[in-house]
Amino acid sequence: MTAGTHKYILAAFINGSRSGYLSRGYTTLPSSDYWGGTSGTVTLKLNANQTITVEFWLNSGSTENLDFCNISIVKLN
Repeated sequence: MTAGTHKYILAAFINGSRSGYLSRGYTTLPSSDYWGGTSGTVTLKLNANQTITVEFWLNSGSTENLDFCNISIVKLN
């Protein structure tokens, strides 16, 4: 990622409507380097046939490559 301070948001959407933030904040890199990323948790009440979308925004001033992304969904009865 490029050097500087960058805002990031990791958000969950249900059927296109934002339902919660898994993580959001700022990161500062003194020089262009690898950024280890972020993690987060959100609890959502879901019904059958709903679509869940997880989106990651990074305000870095340029297009960044996503090296990897791990997402887990757990159903509790």
